[in-house]
Amino acid sequence: MLDILQNTKTDIKLAIHNQNVDVEGGLVTYGDAIRKIKNYETTNVLPAGTKMAYSRSDEIFTQLDFSNITDCEYMFYLSSFQNVKNFNAKSRSWNWAFYKNTNLLTVNGLNTGTAEMAWQTFYGCSALTSIDVIDGSNLIDAGAMFYGCSSLTDFGGIKNLGKCGGLYGVNYPRVNVGYMFNQCNALTRESVVNIFNNLYDLKLVSDGIGTAPPYDFASETIYFPTVVLERLTDEDIAIAIAKNWYVAGSNSTYESNKF
Repeated sequence: MLDILQNTKTDIKLAIHNQNVDVEGGLVTYGDAIRKIKNYETTNVLPAGTKMAYSRSDEIFTQLDFSNITDCEYMFYLSSFQNVKNFNAKSRSWNWAFYKNTNLLTVNGLNTGTAEMAWQTFYGCSALTSIDVIDGSNLIDAGAMFYGCSSLTDFGGIKNLGKCGGLYGVNYPRVNVGYMFNQCNALTRESVVNIFNNLYDLKLVSDGIGTAPPYDFASETIYFPTVVLERLTDEDIAIAIAKNWYVAGSNSTYESNKF
């Protein structure tokens, strides 16, 4: 177990200072979330609610079974592994899950189909270069999800982003995407087109005001750094606009009446 999760004394002191945690076998956990840890060995199934922080080794994703995890908040907060592979937790909340892992390079196979909250999930992951497509069908809050991912180049997109009705009511956004891609200056045109192609078509749903056509259709605005927007063509932006999404940057907004 020590080979999988190695925590420095500084990490442990910080965790104890910030949270009510247990420290055993080199593993930092929140509260009593770990069911069994004994003699540096753990069962291959971790119970729902398990909390970890400061994980060091990529092997954690192959050595442990996370399929029963239903809450990933802060799970790998300030961790330093380089690659996420087939992380199969079925979590409603991914808030701060990989917050400021400045060594993280790639993310593949996240099981986000049940995710509703993803506030600052990858905030400050400044070395992250690639993420394959993830499922956003149930996302309500994806604010600042990739904020500060300044090296993110290749992104497969977020499937059905905007599909979930959200909790904000009529005339409010269906999903919070504010600051989602702030400082993501390295995104390629192809990656942004992937994002546009995976957006949910908001013209398929109503904001709830009208009970018969014509509905008052839902709409959203998604923001990108201006340097990223400059890589796009009008045809690229039209993909999003056709789905009732506006595309905006720090100096410009592209609205549906332009096309």
